[in-house]
Amino acid sequence: MLSLEPWTLFWTVFNVLVLFLAMKKFLLKPVMGVIEKRESMIRQQFDEAENAKNQAQAMKEAYTKQLETAHAQADEIITSARARADKEHSQAMEETRKESMKMLDQARKDIESQQEKAKQELKSQIADLAMTAARKIILTGDVHDAGSKE
Repeated sequence: MLSLEPWTLFWTVFNVLVLFLAMKKFLLKPVMGVIEKRESMIRQQFDEAENAKNQAQAMKEAYTKQLETAHAQADEIITSARARADKEHSQAMEETRKESMKMLDQARKDIESQQEKAKQELKSQIADLAMTAARKIILTGDVHDAGSKE
């Protein structure tokens, strides 16, 4: 039969407690330390990943703003270039119109001058013919013979 001796029971409990304390000190603490280090490392990696994600988001927002600014500047440049081109076109058309008006005025003056010159020449020729006819009438004394040929 089984008999329980107090000293055997005492030493068994004592050995279990010593074994438990030894395992706790030499096995459980180092294992828990490794587990805590791993947990700390994993938390740090998650934090770094979160920071990288936040930085990427901030960079994306900054890029988007720069892109919007660039589009706005491009639109402004295009608008100002069109306005400048329209203004230059209007100025060129106005200069062309003024030049053509000037040329028309000069042509009119030249035509009037040529007409005046032709009138003067015509008057001169008529006067010469009248003088020739008058001379002939005076020389021949006959008014009816002035237009006839001899």
